[in-house]
Amino acid sequence: CEYIWNGFDAKATNVELKYEADELGNITSMSITDDGEGINRESLHETFGCYQDSIKKRSFQWSSQVKGNQGRGRYAFNCFADKAEWDTVFKRVGDLLCHKLYIDQGDNHHFDDGEASALKVVHNRQTGTVVSFSNVNIPVDALESEDFTEYLCKEYAVFLELNKAFGKQLLINGQRLDYAHVIAESEQKPFTIEIEGETQTFEATFIRWNNKMKENYSAYFLDEEKIEKYEKTTSFNRKDTEFHHSVYVESAYFNDFEFDKDESDLFGTYKTPKDKFFVKLCAKIKEYLREKEKLFVRSVGAANLI
Repeated sequence: CEYIWNGFDAKATNVELKYEADELGNITSMSITDDGEGINRESLHETFGCYQDSIKKRSFQWSSQVKGNQGRGRYAFNCFADKAEWDTVFKRVGDLLCHKLYIDQGDNHHFDDGEASALKVVHNRQTGTVVSFSNVNIPVDALESEDFTEYLCKEYAVFLELNKAFGKQLLINGQRLDYAHVIAESEQKPFTIEIEGETQTFEATFIRWNNKMKENYSAYFLDEEKIEKYEKTTSFNRKDTEFHHSVYVESAYFNDFEFDKDESDLFGTYKTPKDKFFVKLCAKIKEYLREKEKLFVRSVGAANLI
């Protein structure tokens, strides 16, 4: 999962886990491919050169969008393989450049980018990265088990749902990860807020998950282009009612939303979390979720208890 997240962190639309196994169930090859931005060779010492550090944690990104920021994900292969090799293509001044990297098990502080992997201009490839693993010690049954599929759903369903407008998908040997079965309930809920003669409209999608996801229970706020502009946890994260949920709110209102401003703009060029419409919207969402939780506890929760 660390490597899959690294692919999505690189702004990939498609990330694919590929593997082959022999008749005895031993994996003979395994790789993770993404169509992201690739690994810029000029920033290697800020990415591969610093164990337990990551350039991604030094620039703000929403937690729902960027996961690999601890500087350890690229070394996770130590748990299941002897070696990891990155074959990556990135863009620089209009050129597509390809290079390779290697890390051996137990040698996390060193990576090999020697002469054999010098930068090469390529014309028949797109940006992206393929990370391949040598001498994989995972049995193929583990990757083909229901437990593994469910783990992937818990890990990625919230993210994939948030980015479905952009076609983001996770594939396993060519098959798209289908997380529809972990959605217990889905509902569209419009909100209209009027203050001092001005009206703003919002379209919310409520999703109740069958199980606890890896993400906190949160509301995600997206603009007209379905780009996330803000996220806010709901007030249910410390409750133990098994009311597992996410809320996705879309509106043109968020086109000029500035989350990091302390005060609202007096000239109306941008909006902040302190804006009166946003404050009222959050109050309405909280009230809506409280009612949904009551219905859940009365019906599903009670039935499960009985």
